[in-house]
Amino acid sequence: MSPAPSHRGFHHRRANGVALLVAVATSWLSGCNLGQREMEDTTPHGCAECHVDITHQWQQSAHSIAWLSPEFTELTDQHREESCLPCHAPRPLLEQAPGSEPQLRDSHRQFGVDCNVCHQIGCGYAGPYRNLIQAHPTIQDTTRLPCSDFCGSCHRMEHEQYVEQYLSTTSEPANSCSGCHMPAYRSRLTQDHLLSYIHPKRIVRDHSFPVWDDRVSGGAIELSARDASWPEPQTVQVRVTLVNRGAGHSIPVGEFGHRELNIRAEVRRADGSVLGEREHVVLADSHDCLRPHAPVEYVLDVPVADAAAASKVRVTVERVDPDGDVLYRFVDNVWSAPAPP
Repeated sequence: MSPAPSHRGFHHRRANGVALLVAVATSWLSGCNLGQREMEDTTPHGCAECHVDITHQWQQSAHSIAWLSPEFTELTDQHREESCLPCHAPRPLLEQAPGSEPQLRDSHRQFGVDCNVCHQIGCGYAGPYRNLIQAHPTIQDTTRLPCSDFCGSCHRMEHEQYVEQYLSTTSEPANSCSGCHMPAYRSRLTQDHLLSYIHPKRIVRDHSFPVWDDRVSGGAIELSARDASWPEPQTVQVRVTLVNRGAGHSIPVGEFGHRELNIRAEVRRADGSVLGEREHVVLADSHDCLRPHAPVEYVLDVPVADAAAASKVRVTVERVDPDGDVLYRFVDNVWSAPAPP
């Protein structure tokens, strides 16, 4: 009879495999001096040595140009308006007490709201995961980083509305700022080197902080009611009711910059050409902006010279920039015009 198989060889091979993996990783880290270089270069350039995808996303974000934005530079008189500066190049927020005012950092301001602002704490970096093999110290943070209070350190108006208007109107589990503005996807935390294969694929967040994107704004505004009538022979009165279903703050929102929601009603001929139109502008924090879950009715009187030619009514709801160019279209709805008097 053959002797019973021993597990000793299996355990020996497994131990050797783990030792080899650690030795290779340690040798690689030592050989390229990644840990040393990372700690020497704490700018986004250093982070990009490993966190390739996340750094690329950050480069597409408004955070990356927070300090160098031409609009911000002009509005602050070439960075002379000191009260506006701290949120555009803050010191690491995790090193400050929760709820405290952000402090302007002394160096590398050109990187705006960089990786260190949200992730650095002491000589380590905080994130949602703890890693055993790492090029720099990591700290697992599942408390402050996902919390909307953290974003509210700078985005004060949005956070106040989130607490007062959104949390008070929903009985369901509330989404946080990152839940909407950092869409989740599955990937490794690092790319383009050996360490990326050691890290398993996990749920990570989009650091481009998208706003005008279907993942964030899709379905945010619901057209809950529509109607059109002829109060006068040459006027079509268009009535629409809109509801903010998808945002934890008003639409539009913000203390600075151009914040405009454009509601347009068009009366069209059968061939699609515009017979008459009327626009209504909604500004941030105005009396008729769209607060979470609160229906708002808008009435637009559209002048029409040829009543007999009216065939269709079209309503669009769009977020526009200072030049009137469309950033995002929330609603585009068409229905038959009522019979003229």
